Amino acid sequence: MSAPVEQVKSAAAQAVTDNPDASLRTLTIATFEQAHGRSYDSRTDTREYARIKWHVRRALSGDTGPGRGGTREGAGRPKVTG
Repeated sequence: MSAPVEQVKSAAAQAVTDNPDASLRTLTIATFEQAHGRSYDSRTDTREYARIKWHVRRALSGDTGPGRGGTREGAGRPKVTG
């Protein structure tokens, strides 16, 4: 079961703020535990771990933009109006 994106983003930002010199793995596990309220189990949580690690990397780089899914301004074919 995956945690909501906003919850993961805020947990990742909090983990990076609390310990900016920690390793990526340490920050990802701390974010996982904060978002899910339980400890990480590598046997069952690998997909969620990978998703959370992506958000932790974004938090480390300072990128807080919308991420995937949005259309870029000026991208693609011109929209037909009228």
